[in-house]
Amino acid sequence: MEIEEFGKALIETQDLDPVYVAIYEAHLPKDQLAKLLLAYFCFYHLGVAAHLSEQEAFWEACEVAARNTAPSPKASRWPRGAERRHFRGEASIRAVQYLSQQTTQARVSSLLGGSLASVSQVMGDWPMFGSWIAYKAADMIERVWGAPVEFPLDVCLLYDEPRKGLLMLNSEKPEQELDRLLGVFKQYKAPPANDRACGVQECETILCKFKSYRNGRYWIGKDIQEIRHGLEGWGDTASTLLRHSPKEVRLVGVLF
Repeated sequence: MEIEEFGKALIETQDLDPVYVAIYEAHLPKDQLAKLLLAYFCFYHLGVAAHLSEQEAFWEACEVAARNTAPSPKASRWPRGAERRHFRGEASIRAVQYLSQQTTQARVSSLLGGSLASVSQVMGDWPMFGSWIAYKAADMIERVWGAPVEFPLDVCLLYDEPRKGLLMLNSEKPEQELDRLLGVFKQYKAPPANDRACGVQECETILCKFKSYRNGRYWIGKDIQEIRHGLEGWGDTASTLLRHSPKEVRLVGVLF
C-alpha cells in the first residue's frame, strides 16, 4: 500500500483520528467538553477523560487519577495513553495542582489564541506539557472545540515522527515530498467536521501512521479498535462516545 492509498483509507474509514470523531459527534455541553479535553491532554486516554469529565469536583478527581493509589472505576489503576506514559508520579500530581489554579473554562480559553505558536506558548508554562502535546491540543482545539488555529505549513518537519515519515518517502527532499502530499490530500475533506480540505494536520497524522504501517506496527482500523476498547466500562459519557465512535474495520492485505 502506498501512502496515497493508505491516507485515503484512513480518511474514509475514519481511522485518521477516531477520538476526534467520537467527541465531535457526541456534541457534549461546552463545560463538559472543556473538562474532557483537559483530562485527555493530561492522560491521553479517552475512557479516563470521559469519566473525569462527569465529575463536579473535576480537578480533585484528576488528582486522584494522577496519584493512582485509589482504584479507578474499573477497579484497576488509572491508565495513561502511551504518548503520555510519563504523566505519572509526584510530577503529575503537581501538574494537576498547578492547572487547578484556574477553572476548566479559563484553561481552555487560554488556548484560543489562534495559532500553534500561541497554544505552545501557553502550554509551555504548564508542568509536564511539552511541544508534542501542545501540538495535539492545538489540533483538537481546531478540530473538536471548533476554534480557528493557524498551523505553519512545515509543521510535519518540526516533529520527529512525521519528519521520519517524510524521509522514508524522500530522503533527499522531504520539503518537496510534503508539498506533494499536501496536494494529494487536499482533495479530501478533513474529519470530523468536513468543513475544510485536509491540510498539514491531517498529513502529520497520515505520515506518523504510515511510518508505523511500513514498520509492521499499524493496520487500518487499529486506532478505532483500541479506542473503542478503551471506552468500555468508564461510565455514561464513555458509553455515549462509544456509540459515536467509528465502526471497527479491518482491510484485508493492509499490514504487509
